[in-house]
Amino acid sequence: MATVSTTRPNAGSYLPLPITTDRLIIRALHISDLDAYCTLLRDPGAMEGEPIMDPAESQRELQRALPPFTTDLYLGIFLRNPNGSEGELIGDGGMFRRPDDNGVPRNWFEFGFRFKQEHWSRGYATEFGHAFMRFWWSLPRQQVSFEVAPSTLDRSETSQARERVVASVHKSNPRSESVLNKLGFEVFLSEPYDVDPMNHWLLKDYIVLS
Repeated sequence: MATVSTTRPNAGSYLPLPITTDRLIIRALHISDLDAYCTLLRDPGAMEGEPIMDPAESQRELQRALPPFTTDLYLGIFLRNPNGSEGELIGDGGMFRRPDDNGVPRNWFEFGFRFKQEHWSRGYATEFGHAFMRFWWSLPRQQVSFEVAPSTLDRSETSQARERVVASVHKSNPRSESVLNKLGFEVFLSEPYDVDPMNHWLLKDYIVLS
């Protein structure tokens, strides 16, 4: 690992939520969303074949996603009804940092998302991705230092590095890889595991459109 000085969001206690698009409302989850969240986690497609059937475990997962946001920022993705009101919870997504063996978050923020399978192939993931990235990169920044994987850095970056975002997707998931490609991510590492190999993606320059 390499220690670099870079930037990260500094939103304090304020986040400009909800995020709205033509078809989606993206907001912080609440404990009142538990029933809908349990339905999401029971969906085999959303959970990549490993659904969570235990309501208590689903509640623990929801508790970890509730504000206030410290390290992770995962939001609920809801359909937006024609009258502008909030509809069904169809997925969630956002940023997180993977902890090391001691539970300390390290490396760049990682982008992820999941949707109920019945809502695949409708462009919702791309719509969410662009909306979330505009939100993420428009947040105020603070200077920080932490450890990152050297493979994510340019050769000229030793002690200073531009902020970036990573994502990891199994090669057997072309839909998610297509979304990352549309958002401007590029593959920087491909791990040839014997079973379901994974590509690791990197985003250095997301253009925030007004």
